[in-house]
Amino acid sequence: MIPLHINVKGKRVLVIGGGEIAYRRLKLFLEEGASVTIVSPNVIDEISQLASDLKLEWIKKKVEAADLVDAFIIIAATNDDALNNWIADHATSNQLVNVVSEVEKGNVLVPKTLNKGKLTLSVTTNGASPKVAKEIAEKLDLQFDDKFIQSLEEMYNMRKEKKRKEKEKRECLD
Repeated sequence: MIPLHINVKGKRVLVIGGGEIAYRRLKLFLEEGASVTIVSPNVIDEISQLASDLKLEWIKKKVEAADLVDAFIIIAATNDDALNNWIADHATSNQLVNVVSEVEKGNVLVPKTLNKGKLTLSVTTNGASPKVAKEIAEKLDLQFDDKFIQSLEEMYNMRKEKKRKEKEKRECLD
């Protein structure tokens, strides 16, 4: 697998399952502006509240093949390994699928991610230990103070300004 950062804003993310892991995953996608749908007969209170607040759609039923059709990303986060495998088997080859119980069954991992200004840190142990990935990310996070984050912002702004000037110069030459 290669690491990628994907813009999910407005994309349909389907989360199957209604427990703590499903909740942790869906929060990431909601924060990035994805359109999240949960399919599960039951969900934890936090997910139910998000549905009540119209932050996501909750379909109160067991998953069926038709539920998978239009999803850009599918998160199989049930407590039933056989069902998670069924989900992976019924996704199309063009869909991104994360199977939380058996990462090898999916084609995408969801890493532990920390955002500080323009800096994004993503860590994965490729399914070996999400706890260790979290610990590593937290240690890395301590390496970058507010001064560093501010300097990144300044670099970003200088780069934008340089590109703007280069574009103006090209347009003047045309």
